[in-house]
Amino acid sequence: MNQPLSTGQASPVRQLTTTSPHRTVGGIFIPGLTPYSAEYESYNEKHAILSLALCHDVLAIKSQPTKTHYLKASGKVGYHIPDLEVIIGTGESLLLEVKAIENLLEAPNVSKYRDLAKHYSQERRPYRFLTNVQIEAKPRFQTVLLLQRYLSSTPDPAKVDIAYKVIDGRVISIDKLIEQAQLSLAEIYTMIAKRILCIDWRQPLTHQSYVCTPNQPFRGLLIEDILNSTRFCGLLESLALGGEPTDQSLLAIAKNWRRSDNLPQLWSMVGGFVPATPISNLDEIRFFRAAHYRRAYAPGCNDQTGGQE
Repeated sequence: MNQPLSTGQASPVRQLTTTSPHRTVGGIFIPGLTPYSAEYESYNEKHAILSLALCHDVLAIKSQPTKTHYLKASGKVGYHIPDLEVIIGTGESLLLEVKAIENLLEAPNVSKYRDLAKHYSQERRPYRFLTNVQIEAKPRFQTVLLLQRYLSSTPDPAKVDIAYKVIDGRVISIDKLIEQAQLSLAEIYTMIAKRILCIDWRQPLTHQSYVCTPNQPFRGLLIEDILNSTRFCGLLESLALGGEPTDQSLLAIAKNWRRSDNLPQLWSMVGGFVPATPISNLDEIRFFRAAHYRRAYAPGCNDQTGGQE
């Protein structure tokens, strides 16, 4: 039923269409982690690859790795190509479906992926959902965006030895490590991105953050840390096992998580509270795609015409 990657295969089983103007497509090659350029067709998939690349228990990342045929509830045979396959430290492979949670939990998609999850469960193939809610969990997501530029860098072994000697099994701030080891901030960020040094992923990454060698005491980011983040992890895990989501309250929150997370607040604008007409209507939260619409709603701009004459 499954068509796994052969040892000599050097490309995904499905080629992405790069001519569509409505898709964000591209590829990421990370030495030592992606046997070929890991392709993505959405920002969610791109950020998923970057997050997984920083996990200490991820050994390989493959995009569109297998093609599986399964039986739908209607009795028809369908096929499925998972977005990613991750090889973890135990040598096991994990298939990942990367989706926006608000779309995943629409009734037709729930039915589709429930049938698919049952098939993978019968085949005893580990299968999980990785959604934008988990990927964008803060402050981890900001750290991923900061470290992504160092994923393809190669740290100098001599500098790594110096860093280890200065750290000497203790926790030290990045500021002090720079001073005592005569390293640059970029070199330390490279060591973190390449999983040579560990940080506390529960805290924002700054030049004042603390670092250590692996498990002294920080153990580094793990894939389960991402999958188990946010209050929706139980719901997503149940669906990945072929279960039916039943908590209607949690479903409603999940479908509107981005909107509720971005409601204008009194002190949410740059410069604090200004006693004037609000730039957004609290009763009508709208998200504009066109730049000339968004420009009119920028902080300090009271023009509500959309920037058009």
